[in-house]
Amino acid sequence: MYNDLLFGAAFVGALVVAWAARMPLPVCPDVSSTIVDPLFTTNEKPQLFYNWPDVYARTLELPFFTPVALRINLSPSHKLAQGAATMNFMLRSNTSDFAVLEQHICRCDFCGLGRQLPLERHSVLSVLDLGGNCGLAANVLAAVYPNARVVTVEPGTSTFQLLAVNTAHNRRIQAVYGAAWGSSTLITLNGPIYDHEVKQEAADWATSVGPLQTAAASVSDLVPAWALDDLLAKYHLGAVDVLKVDVEGSEAVMFSDSKNVQWLRRVKCLVIEWHHRHLSGRQYDKFQAIMDRYGLKPLGRFGEHEGFCRPQPGPSFGGIGSSSSIGSGIGDALTDLLSGV
Repeated sequence: MYNDLLFGAAFVGALVVAWAARMPLPVCPDVSSTIVDPLFTTNEKPQLFYNWPDVYARTLELPFFTPVALRINLSPSHKLAQGAATMNFMLRSNTSDFAVLEQHICRCDFCGLGRQLPLERHSVLSVLDLGGNCGLAANVLAAVYPNARVVTVEPGTSTFQLLAVNTAHNRRIQAVYGAAWGSSTLITLNGPIYDHEVKQEAADWATSVGPLQTAAASVSDLVPAWALDDLLAKYHLGAVDVLKVDVEGSEAVMFSDSKNVQWLRRVKCLVIEWHHRHLSGRQYDKFQAIMDRYGLKPLGRFGEHEGFCRPQPGPSFGGIGSSSSIGSGIGDALTDLLSGV
């Protein structure tokens, strides 16, 4: 009996070690971090880690989903340093929160938006972030667009709580619990999407939603959802300069009917992650046809996201238009981002 228990414990331990080894180690050459957490203090002094593998390895010692407070110190060479030299976040140990941090802070996937989209970044006044996750993207978008109001929407219950914590310090960011959908209604959490790349459920960063069934889930699983027209009206967004869509498959519902996407006329630029693994090629073809119909032209990729923009008066957007004032603004943005001003 004792040997059976010992073998079982060893087997579970091996599984945990294998799972931990699978998780990517974020590498941030331009970032150091102080872990501001009683579990990591020595003589009541927070520990400073100069590379992310050390930070990540330290957090693996904690039980799953333990809150860890981080103070992120950006070097002058970091692309976001001109917005804030220090950023504070709460993340959950042993979850994909650290992979999200690598995506948005280390690789800084959205840092190039200010120079790659045909919008002068200081003139961007409204950003709508659909699929806000734990709030890191909203913070990056607020730094890239220093005059913008950022409305960030997230349906995952615990993830939204973390998003609210991570955006509370910035008055320009408004956190909204709910989801974008094809109509305004109540929907339900479907549970996690299966991530084929790592062969496991991505419960902490890829929660999907679906229509409310006759046999409804518990009240705690109900999520408010809005058609985009209603969402824009509810949060007083007459127009959206930059719309980010990362909604774990719900984009197929949002763009299922070209008659219900009149709100696209009010969007200047769209940055979307299309979840090809979970949706059909036919659905993606319909989405691209809708983009073309509403004058949103492909602009390339931003990490995992694709960009579509409405041609603006300005230099070289597919050879359309010219304007020295907007051109100089994009040049200034590039200079700022590269110099860390």
